Amino acid sequence: MAPEIEDVPACVNLTAGVAQCAQALENCRTVQGYSRGVPRTICVVTVQGKLIEVNTARAFLRMQNAARTVGVTLTLNSGFRTMDQQRYLYDLYRRGVGNLAAYPGFSNHQSGIALDLGTAANTWLLNNAAFFGFRRTVPSEDWHWEWNGTVYFVGSSSFPPAQQCHSATLDRFVPTDTCVQARSDRQWYTCANDGVWERGMLRCAMSYPLTVINPERIPTTCYSTTLARDVNVGSCVRSRSDQQTYTCLPTGEFTTGWVRTSCRAIN
Repeated sequence: MAPEIEDVPACVNLTAGVAQCAQALENCRTVQGYSRGVPRTICVVTVQGKLIEVNTARAFLRMQNAARTVGVTLTLNSGFRTMDQQRYLYDLYRRGVGNLAAYPGFSNHQSGIALDLGTAANTWLLNNAAFFGFRRTVPSEDWHWEWNGTVYFVGSSSFPPAQQCHSATLDRFVPTDTCVQARSDRQWYTCANDGVWERGMLRCAMSYPLTVINPERIPTTCYSTTLARDVNVGSCVRSRSDQQTYTCLPTGEFTTGWVRTSCRAIN
């Protein structure tokens, strides 16, 4: 595993949450992060032994305190990742021996807003995380939550309406019985009555395939001149022109492109 960053202020007593961590939050350490492939400087602290971007940490600690008052424990399994750590996880994924991992520089763990939380608290999180600005953005990963920089309050017009689901693909809340083809895995999901996404097209009052959801903003393929057809992001092709292998990857918010990598070609 890639080495951890040393000398990062830590929240060591979480009994009172943010109050006990005030000094660590004020003395966070600046590190190199990335957002959509672009380097950015962020400030991190350690919570539960994991690095978290300081503003995300504040929101998480508030949410953790709220959960604790009703006997729910939120376990933090992963927070901010360095470039070396993301490369390590991506290499495992590419070799077929690790979980799905974003291309280095494009993971929201590197931008500081993503957390992987223990799934034992998922019921509480699905009902309450939006109060603290967290939402589950990858339907296939029950543990992955991202902070959107907002704290919702009971009674405010911005609080998510009851019996709705948040769609990361559409970037908005949708009513129950709405079916959406997820950008993350291209699978169909239905917003169920309890506000949870269920896999499959069930009771579809409305449906949103990827082909009609701002297709210019959702890069999902690259054109291969070698194969003379489009291939999905993540596909590896050995180029006919130079015999090198290239992977179709996001190269920006609205674009994809071929990146030279060591991978198992499909041709």
